[in-house]
Amino acid sequence: MSIFRVERQVNGVAHLVMDDSSRKVNVIGEPAIADLERAVTVLESDTELRGVVLMSGKPGSFVAGADVNGIAAVTEREEVHALVRRVHAVFGRLAALHCPTVAAIDGICLGGGTELALACDSRIASEEEHTQIGLPETMLGIIPGFGGTTRLPRLVGLSTALDLILTGRSVDARKAERMGLIARAVPAAWLIEHAHRRLAELEKRSAKRRRDRYRARGFMAWFMDVSAAGRGLVLSRARSMTLKRTAGHYPAPLAALDVIEKGAGRAVDQALVIEANAVSGLAVGPVCKNLVRIFLLSERAKKDPPVAEPSPAPAPVRTLMIVGAGVMGGGVAALASRNNIDVRLRDLSPDSLTRALQTVRSLANERARKGKGGARALDAQMARILPGIELTGVRRADFALEAVVEKLDVKRRVFGELEVRLRPEAVLATNTSSLSVTELASGLARPERFCGFHFFNPVHRMPLVEVVRGRKTSDATIVTATRPDSW
Repeated sequence: MSIFRVERQVNGVAHLVMDDSSRKVNVIGEPAIADLERAVTVLESDTELRGVVLMSGKPGSFVAGADVNGIAAVTEREEVHALVRRVHAVFGRLAALHCPTVAAIDGICLGGGTELALACDSRIASEEEHTQIGLPETMLGIIPGFGGTTRLPRLVGLSTALDLILTGRSVDARKAERMGLIARAVPAAWLIEHAHRRLAELEKRSAKRRRDRYRARGFMAWFMDVSAAGRGLVLSRARSMTLKRTAGHYPAPLAALDVIEKGAGRAVDQALVIEANAVSGLAVGPVCKNLVRIFLLSERAKKDPPVAEPSPAPAPVRTLMIVGAGVMGGGVAALASRNNIDVRLRDLSPDSLTRALQTVRSLANERARKGKGGARALDAQMARILPGIELTGVRRADFALEAVVEKLDVKRRVFGELEVRLRPEAVLATNTSSLSVTELASGLARPERFCGFHFFNPVHRMPLVEVVRGRKTSDATIVTATRPDSW
C-alpha cells in the first residue's frame, strides 16, 4: 500500500502526493519514510522532470506531524538515531532534486510535516482558517529533529526561528508569509495553480539560488540574526528566558538552543548530525515519555466516551459559578471567560477578587502580545466575569465549581450554600486535589450531580483536568464535565 504517489502533470511537472489511506491524517512514521524513499527514487530517475509539487491527498489536512505512537514506543537511543538519520537522508534527497520543488500546504502542517515542507525549495499555503503551520516538538520533550532545527533559522532568521521552536506555537498562512516561512498565502481554490507558478519562477533561477532563504531587512535584523555578536546576544537572552520559564526541568528548549548555536555557520549536512545526536537522547528520556503519555491520554479522552454507551448528551455550560478567587479560581475564570462562558466569581475577600481579575487581564494581555486577540477580545473577556462577595446569580449557573481551601468542613459549608441555590439539573463540582469526592458528597441532596473537577496549576499552562466520579455521581454529570463541546 503506497503512502506517496507520483502523479505526472503537463509541462514536465509532477505532483508528489502524500495520502495514507490507513489513517485519517498523514503522519511521518517508518512506513511513510520507506515509501517516500521509493517515490524520491522515481523522481530522481526522471531526467525530463522540470518541477515537483509536494501536496496532500487529504482535503483540508497536509501532514499532522511525526507518528507520536512511534515516539512513545521507542526506547533505544540508537534506534532513534538511525531513524532520524534515515529521515535526514530522504529529505536531503528531496532537497537535492535536479528540479525546483514547492510544497503546497492546505490544512494542519505540524512537526514532521513542516520539516518535510522545509526540505522543499519553497512553500505556498492556503489562507484558510484550518491551515496552521508549526513545530510543536518541544511541547513533547524533543526538538524538531527531522531537519527543522537546522533548516528553519536559515529560512526565517534566528529570532523568528527561536520564537517558533521554543514556544511550539503554530501560525496561520498570512503570518507565515510575513515571517518568510512560506512564499505566498493564497485562497485554497488556487493553491495548486499558484504552486505551479512558483515552480515557473524558481525554474528561471540557477540551482544555487532557487531555494528560499533568509534575507535581513535593515541593520537591526542583520545585527540580531546574521552578525556573530548579535546572534550571541539573541541566544544568550533566549537561554536566560527559557531557564526562568522552565527552571531547567524541561531539557528540550535548551537542547534546541544548543543545536542552533552549534549548527550556525556549518553546512546543512554537518548541522543535521548535531541535530540527530541531540534528539536521539531526548526521545528516550523520561520527560519526553511523560509528555507524550499526557498527549496521548488527552487525545484519547477527546475520542473515547467517558461512560458506557449509550451515553447521555452533555448539557451545555453557558454560565459558570466559581466560589474561591484564589490562584486556581482566578485561573479557571480566565480559561472559562476566554472560551465565551459567563463567569460569576465569588470570594469573601475583595482583595482576592481584585487579584483574580488582574490575573485574567494579565493572561489576556499575554495572549494579545502573541497575536491571539486584541483590545476588543480583551474587553469582551473581562465583561464576561462578574465578581462579588455575595452568592448572587447562582440560579443562572449551569456548572458551579468550588475552589476554596482544602478543609472538609469549609468545603461542605460551601456546597450546602450552593446546592440550595442551584437548579436541580446543574452540576456541582469540587477542585479538590486530595479529599474524597464520595465523602464530600455525603450530606448533599443531589449527590448524583456532584463530581471532582481538578485543574492543575497553572491552569493556563496545564492542559489537563482530572474528572473524578464519586460513588453516586451520575453518567450525565460525568459526560457534561468531560466533554469540551459542552463548555
